Amino acid sequence: MPEKPDSFGIQDSRQTGTAVAADSQRDALLVLAAAVLGRLPALGAFWNRDDWTLLARASGLLGGDGFPARAVSQVLYWRLLYPVFGLATDPWAWTRLLLHAAAAVLVRRIARRCGLSAPAALLAGLLFAATPLAFAPLYWAAGVQELLGATLVLLAVERLLAGGKGALFIGALAGVLAIFAKENALCLPLFAGPLAWGGARD
Repeated sequence: MPEKPDSFGIQDSRQTGTAVAADSQRDALLVLAAAVLGRLPALGAFWNRDDWTLLARASGLLGGDGFPARAVSQVLYWRLLYPVFGLATDPWAWTRLLLHAAAAVLVRRIARRCGLSAPAALLAGLLFAATPLAFAPLYWAAGVQELLGATLVLLAVERLLAGGKGALFIGALAGVLAIFAKENALCLPLFAGPLAWGGARD
């Protein structure tokens, strides 16, 4: 005789799902905190070299050179934020810190979508947060192009792996923006199809 459904079993299953979601949020917060707190000295960085040119263009003191290849990272970012932040260095640095943190969190999410265990994905995110390769983009304001490009590429990859029409749209949009942030993202379309196919299979 088949057993009757156990309401307690259903409740336990829901509790397990809630616990997994809570662990995922905890790990994401750990990665975010590590990425930000470990790079707080970047708040003391002052303007340097190309920063002045980008600021002058954003303020209207210097004309542009037509439509630049890096329109997102060298024009849009600066023109949107200059009226808000002006020449205060710390708010600009916070945007770079948060971009780095978002990229680290996305690395953890991508690792999970690729089948890594939760501890392994957490380690991947923490290693990315601590990478010395992020030093120059974080301390040099013009280096935001690397941070924007990397974060948008990672967002595109994560959304393509997620699957679904909404996720694919966001992934495609992030990919286009990434190309106009840093030209390294031009190779992303080569991988978009396989990534989307993998996400659809899952």
